[in-house]
Amino acid sequence: MLATFTLNNEPKQAMFMLIVYAILGFGGQLLVGMWLNSSRSFKTSSQASLLLLVLSSLAWFINPYAGIVVAGLSSAFVHVTGGAVCLEANNNKVGPLGLFTAPGVLGLALGSAAASLSAYWLLVPVAAVIVIACFLFRQKTTPVFQAVQPSKPLLDSHDWCSVCLVCAWASAAMAIIAKANMVFFKIIILPFL
Repeated sequence: MLATFTLNNEPKQAMFMLIVYAILGFGGQLLVGMWLNSSRSFKTSSQASLLLLVLSSLAWFINPYAGIVVAGLSSAFVHVTGGAVCLEANNNKVGPLGLFTAPGVLGLALGSAAASLSAYWLLVPVAAVIVIACFLFRQKTTPVFQAVQPSKPLLDSHDWCSVCLVCAWASAAMAIIAKANMVFFKIIILPFL
């Protein structure tokens, strides 16, 4: 999505949507993790992940901006849920978690290569996700969530203030960097996309 958006829009718009996606996809992981700790349901969070993934692809056809925003939210859910399931199913061993995250590079490469294709090719992975999801959700067993109950709240008011300040600082820094790097983006990166 982002690669196609970059090819079909002004560099300034493309950089802005990349920043929005990054803030939602990476910054949203804290909130998704907290939600997963409180809900304690891998099935619900994995269903939300797949639903958002499918919705992002469908939203792309209605409004590319909405598709990218939903894709960012989906990314946060997919990574937190997948990471939690990997840890839980493998007795907190980190190796399988690396196997879960490593194919992301392949996804980025394939997405970048597919940017010049028609947007209707998005329907192929959407159909694949729907088929896989139907197969997986038919199974009755999912790993049991074994969250450790903290003796105090996960984040107190000071932590929330810190999170808000870091998000505000990161947003301002990204805007400054994006403006400063626009020339770099146009000259160095855009010709390769």
